[in-house]
Amino acid sequence: MLDENGYLDPIIKDIDISFGKSYLYHDNKIVAFVMHQFIYFGIIIVENSAYFAGNILFSRFLGPMMDEALNHYSTSFFLDSPLNGQETWAVFDFDWKSTQSPVIGNGYIDLFILGEMFYQPYDFGLL
Repeated sequence: MLDENGYLDPIIKDIDISFGKSYLYHDNKIVAFVMHQFIYFGIIIVENSAYFAGNILFSRFLGPMMDEALNHYSTSFFLDSPLNGQETWAVFDFDWKSTQSPVIGNGYIDLFILGEMFYQPYDFGLL
C-alpha cells in the first residue's frame, strides 16, 4: 500500500518464521530442551499474533524503517560531463517513488515506479 508521499507501507497479516536447520546446543540436555521450548513458544506467539496485531506491530514499524533504509526513495550520484575533454561533474538526485501499490504474487512482485532526476547545486566551499 502507498502512503500520501508515495512511500511503500507493507501490510503484514501472516508471518512464517523459520531458522532452517539451526539447532540450539548446550552442555546440559535439560537446559537445552527448556531453551528450545521457550524459543519455539516465542516463535509461535509472534506468528499467531501477526493476524491480530500485524498491522499495528509490524506495518507501522516496518514502513518507516524501509523509508529510512531506502533513503526516502532517492539516490544521489555524480554525473560527468557528456562533452569530451571536459573535466566537470554535477550532483544529481534520482527520485524513484511508486505511483501505485505493488502487485504481489507467488514468487514475484510488480512495482510501478516513476523516476525523476534533479540537479543539485554543489557547494564547492565544503571540499
